[in-house]
Amino acid sequence: MNTNVSPDLIAPRQSSRRGVIAAGAWSAPVIVMSIAAPAFAVSTSVELSFRVPPTPVGVGEYSSDGIVLVRADGHPASDRSILIQLAPGLSWRDGTRLERTLTTSDGEVALAGVNAVTASAAGTYAITAVDELTGRTAVAELSVVVAAVPASGQLHWSLNGSAAAAIVAAPTPIVEAAVGVSAIHVRSVDNRWYRWNWGGKAWDSFTTPDSVDAVYVNEGGNYGWALSNGSAYVADPGRTPRSVGGDASGLVQLAVGTSSVYGRSRSGGWSRHVWSATGSKPWTSISAPGPAEKIFVNESGNHGWAIIGGQVYWSYAGSAAAAVPALPDRVVDLAVGATYVYALTEIGAWYVLPWSSKTWSLLAPSGLAAISSNESAGYGWGIRTDGRVVWVNSGAKVVNLTDPLPSGVAKLGVGLSRVHALTNDGKWYQLAWPATAWTATPGAPETVMWVGVNEGGNYGWALS
Repeated sequence: MNTNVSPDLIAPRQSSRRGVIAAGAWSAPVIVMSIAAPAFAVSTSVELSFRVPPTPVGVGEYSSDGIVLVRADGHPASDRSILIQLAPGLSWRDGTRLERTLTTSDGEVALAGVNAVTASAAGTYAITAVDELTGRTAVAELSVVVAAVPASGQLHWSLNGSAAAAIVAAPTPIVEAAVGVSAIHVRSVDNRWYRWNWGGKAWDSFTTPDSVDAVYVNEGGNYGWALSNGSAYVADPGRTPRSVGGDASGLVQLAVGTSSVYGRSRSGGWSRHVWSATGSKPWTSISAPGPAEKIFVNESGNHGWAIIGGQVYWSYAGSAAAAVPALPDRVVDLAVGATYVYALTEIGAWYVLPWSSKTWSLLAPSGLAAISSNESAGYGWGIRTDGRVVWVNSGAKVVNLTDPLPSGVAKLGVGLSRVHALTNDGKWYQLAWPATAWTATPGAPETVMWVGVNEGGNYGWALS
C-alpha cells in the first residue's frame, strides 16, 4: 500500500484550520481572469472562469477548494475535461505537483486543495484551467503569505500508540513521503529524492534524477519509485535509482505493486512495467476503451485497476482492460484491497465489490467524502462529509461509526490493526480498532500536515 496515495483521502470542500486562519488574516487574493484564443476553430462557444477562487494561504498551508465554472453556448457544460496547471512553487494537497485533468459535473469542477511547497514562498502563484477541447483558459492567482507557524518538513513515528518520536531531519525539509516496511522515500521542498533506512537510521541522497515530481514505494519490497519529467525511476534496496522510461507522452501517475508497476500517461494511456533487481522489461500498453482518469493496484496480487469514463476496469499481467458491472453514478475514487474493491461515486455513495463475485453492493447511498482500505485484511474505511470516520468488515456490509473528533477528520492512514487520522485542525489521532474511541498521539507535534502508515507493521507516520 502506498501511503502517499492520495489527495483524494482528504475530504473535499472542507477548509482546514490553517486555511481558515489564512483567509481571515490576510486580504482577499487578486483574481485575474483571462480568456485565451481557442487552439482551433470550433462551433461551440466555451467560457471558463473561477466562480470560487482559491483562498489565500500561508506558506505550507492548505487553500480551500477553488471552483472552476465551465459554460458552453451559455449553459453549464458537463463531462468536459479541464486541465489544471499549477505554477512552480505550488503542489497538490498530497504533495505532488503534476498537472491533472478533472471532469466537470453540472458545469463545475472543484480543485483539490493546493499548498505552497517552499519555506519562503510568499507571493502570488498562477493556477490555470484549460479546456482540453478548445484550449480556452482561465487563470486565478493564489496569494501566499508567510505563515505564523511554518511547516518544519520533519517526519515523526509512533508504534501502536507510543509517544511520537522524530527521526533525523532530512537534508532539506520534506513535503511528500512514501512509507515502506524498512525504508521511506521522500521528496523534499527543493524536489530532491531521499531515502531513509530504518536499520541504519540515515538518509541516502540521490542525485539522479536531480529533480522529482512524486515519490512512491512498494511496501513489501521497499523498492522506491519516482516520477521526473514524465519518466519513471526505481531505486532498488541499497542501490541508486535507475531510469525505466515510460510512455512517449509522459507519465503523470504510478501505481506500484510487488513486481508490476502501472503507469498513466499525460494523454490517459494505461501501461504496465515488470521489474526486478537484475533487470526490467519494456512498458506494455494496456488496451482500454478510453483514457484512464486514475489508476490503482492491489499490491500483493499485481492486478491493475483504473477509472475510465467514470467506471471501473481491471487488468492482470497487462491483459486488455475488462469492465466490472457499471455503477449508476460516475466513480471518482477506488480503494483496492487483496480481495475487495471499494468505490466512491460523485454523489458520495460507497460501494464494495468482492473479487470472487465481481458484483457491487451498496454500503452507503451518500455522504462519503473519501475512502480507504487496509489492503491485506480487506477492511474498508471512509470519511463522511461531516468529518466522521466509518468502517466496514471485509464486505460484511455493516457500516460501523467511530467516535467524532472536535474538528473532523481530513485524512486517514490505515494499518493492519491501527488507524491514524489527521484532523482539520492539524492534530494527530489514533484508533486501535474495532474500538471506536480515538486517542491523541502522545508527544505529537502541535500541528501536522500529513499522516500515513506502513500497513504490515502498524507504524504510524506524520509530517509536521
